[in-house]
Amino acid sequence: MAKGLRAKFFASRIYDMSLGKSAEPPRPVPAVLADGTIDAFGGDDAFVWLDGLGTEPDGDARAAARVRTDAWFDANAHWRAETWRADLIGARLARIIPRFALLTDGAADDFGARLAQRLGREARHLFRLAPSEHANWDPFRAGLGAIMAARYLPGYERRLGDAVSHLVDQVPIWVHPDGGHRARQPERHLAALAALIQVRAVLADGAYTYPEMLQGAIDRMAPMARAFLLGDGGFALFNGAGEGSPEAIEATLAASGSHAKAASSAPHTGFHRIQAQRTVVLFDVGRPAATPLTPGHAGTLSFEMSVGFHRLIVNCGGGQAAGRNLAEALRATAAHSTLTVANVNSSDLVAGGLGARRAESVNARRREQDRNVMVEATHDGYREPFGLSHRRLLYLARDGLDVRGEDVLEADTGTGRV
Repeated sequence: MAKGLRAKFFASRIYDMSLGKSAEPPRPVPAVLADGTIDAFGGDDAFVWLDGLGTEPDGDARAAARVRTDAWFDANAHWRAETWRADLIGARLARIIPRFALLTDGAADDFGARLAQRLGREARHLFRLAPSEHANWDPFRAGLGAIMAARYLPGYERRLGDAVSHLVDQVPIWVHPDGGHRARQPERHLAALAALIQVRAVLADGAYTYPEMLQGAIDRMAPMARAFLLGDGGFALFNGAGEGSPEAIEATLAASGSHAKAASSAPHTGFHRIQAQRTVVLFDVGRPAATPLTPGHAGTLSFEMSVGFHRLIVNCGGGQAAGRNLAEALRATAAHSTLTVANVNSSDLVAGGLGARRAESVNARRREQDRNVMVEATHDGYREPFGLSHRRLLYLARDGLDVRGEDVLEADTGTGRV
């Protein structure tokens, strides 16, 4: 009820008028903030296409970008629940503010004033949202946009402390102690890491102290991001991820400043990485996770494997391009490199999330001897429908040439099935 009333208020003419029409252009922004990809989520509503504009586009490219920018803001000039979410506003602010001068250079006088006004309205709405609204979607994108607006949009300076505090509060909620992102999805993980790196650059530009909590998150997340990489430099396709851009991944990791090696195990997030010579095996030994960012996948105990630059065993993944129906199908156990019993998912899937039956008890044990590694894991997702537990064992010899696996279905009592 309260949510419906709030939506009506945001959509009202009174609220629209309260967002104002005057705004000053952003202050100059360091080039480093306009030089990298934030993430690939949100499409046009997040102005993802601006990442491809580059830092020195020609006049035609700038003109086309202005037309596209105007068209989007004309279509979304007033509050809409779908496009005025905290994370999408944050993504737009974080992309447009660093490129304001680039977009307005050579434009008619009214374009810059119009764009500044639009940024001001979005920032004003973002700062009016409660911190819980940020957390309902992607708090890292919302936080980055709010911090960038407070730092570079005139009139919002006093908001900086609160914006940083809100982001700090979200870190322990979304980043596990082992550095893994709560969504358990490599692309989401990288996007959050990139946002924290950009926040650090924004605060450094103003000589503000970077909170220890945020720096600690970067230090933990960088080796976890490396843990998700296969031999070709792209991500493993866990929980609907795409391969990502090896160049963007490498650039983000370089910008993190962390030289730590890839994590070999992440007990809180639920992954093991086994590597020997040119062979890499990544093993999902965690509970399925459903978040506002990811609906959850029934891929427990799936694994991926590469040798050199070649991917040999993979999940179906999903990535940004999958349509709705295909994305739902790719959540199924059968879309992952793991065992499926009687065409039943290891965890119940419902639209946008997970059902009541899940692989709750997931246990893993890693053993190493003379650099030979074996990881053994079990899950109970099939206990309720079939009275079975699934146990999987993966072994990689130190020369990287001997890979072995074993799947076992175990029953505590007789099941009556052969």
